[in-house]
Amino acid sequence: MTIAENATLSLGSGYINGDASISCFLNVRIGHGVAIGPELMLIDDDRHQLSGTSTSAGPINIGDHVWLGSRVTILKGTTIGDGAVVAAGSVVTRDVPAGELWGGVPARFIRAVA
Repeated sequence: MTIAENATLSLGSGYINGDASISCFLNVRIGHGVAIGPELMLIDDDRHQLSGTSTSAGPINIGDHVWLGSRVTILKGTTIGDGAVVAAGSVVTRDVPAGELWGGVPARFIRAVA
């Protein structure tokens, strides 16, 4: 886990399985009742730059009662809404609305959560 100086990591309740990697260079918020599968990656900053470009960062916000499957990657500037589910192996590159199941690379809407 990496938390940069002046960054904010906020952890609610729930559980995180083994081998999770959280890179917090700006702001990462995990809500209450969140279930996180093994080998999760949360990255809120590129932490690198290509020649002639600058790095960019964006907060990651994970709502309450979210389930993140095994090997999910969540990238900068994304929000996972309350009660959402992200399928195993998915890469989240944009906001996931509350109460929806998303999956794939990149993650996309599959169906509403029952």
